[in-house]
Amino acid sequence: MQKILLFFIVLITGALPVKGFKTLTDAQKYALKKGQGNIFKPQQFKQLLHEVVQYRENIGYAGRFLLKLTPYPDTTFIVWGPLKGAFSSLVRTLTFIKKLGIIDNEFKLTNAATYLVFNGDVINGSETSLETLNLVLSLMHANPKNVFYIKGYAEDALHWQNDNLKKALREKAYTVSDESIPLGQAMTRFFDTLPLRRREAGPQLPGGFIATKAPNRLLLALSNITSHI
Repeated sequence: MQKILLFFIVLITGALPVKGFKTLTDAQKYALKKGQGNIFKPQQFKQLLHEVVQYRENIGYAGRFLLKLTPYPDTTFIVWGPLKGAFSSLVRTLTFIKKLGIIDNEFKLTNAATYLVFNGDVINGSETSLETLNLVLSLMHANPKNVFYIKGYAEDALHWQNDNLKKALREKAYTVSDESIPLGQAMTRFFDTLPLRRREAGPQLPGGFIATKAPNRLLLALSNITSHI
């Protein structure tokens, strides 16, 4: 039996320092503002971004494309709607699925038949966009075949350069890049490796989600735009 968990994220703002989170415990501490000093490590973030981009480009993820996955019985999908930089909310939901035994403290999924789906617009809309992206990158790095980050409006067509992520990179990553937007080229390359959303119809669920489940497929959506995975 396929299972799906839908998380409807409440936007929470407030600037936090950033790092490449190695464990969920790290992220929990910083979400609670218990980290000491300036914990952003731009070189570490740059390396994380580079490794994720390189892996995805090497397997052919680039340009305008769709991804399809045919789930087997007992496949579990865990789905987030538009986070819009809601770092603390993402940490809380990850803490919840860790308690369920779905991920471990190092972000590794405990079952190969489990998939995490970020349904676009992970960034912008909050001062914690960089932290949120950093955490999603950590999940992708730990589970390269089991995390689907779908391209939303914020990630498409250089829209990411119009809001909080650009500001955060200029403030916190200028020491590792001399671009006008630090790490801008690598960031654009990363967003170019994300699959597009596919327009499909489906029943309306509370909170703006549309989800349609049929044999051998699971369709996930926000509003009238559906992601075929």
